[in-house]
Amino acid sequence: MFIRTRGRRRLFVALAQGLALVLVAAAAVWWIFLRPADKHVTAYFTAAVGVYEGSDVRVLGVKVGEVVGVVPEGGSVRVELVIDHDVDVPADARAVVVSPNIVADRYVQLAPVYTGGRRWPPER
Repeated sequence: MFIRTRGRRRLFVALAQGLALVLVAAAAVWWIFLRPADKHVTAYFTAAVGVYEGSDVRVLGVKVGEVVGVVPEGGSVRVELVIDHDVDVPADARAVVVSPNIVADRYVQLAPVYTGGRRWPPER
C-alpha cells in the first residue's frame, strides 16, 4: 500500500503528539504520586513576631523551605515548617527567628548545618 507524503507527515505528527501526551501524563503521575515527600517540622517559640505563612526557612541563609502555619497556643507559638526533601537536617537542630533588618519580613533559620551523623526525621 502506498502512503503519500502528506499522509506520512500526518501520521508522524499524530505519533509525535501521542508520544508527547504519554510523556506529560507520566511526568504528572510521578510528580503527584512518586516524588519524595517534603519534610514537615513543627517548631515552638515563645514569640514569633513577623513570621507569617510563606516566610522563608533557611539554612546558612539559603532558602530550603517555607512556613506553612503560625498558630498561637497560650504562652507559645506553634510554627509549621515544610523543608525540601533533599535537605538534610541534623537530629539536634534548633530553629531561630531572624530579622535581617527592622523593616524586612523575618525568616526561620535552622542550625546547626548538617555535617554528618543522625538526621531528622529519624530513618526507619
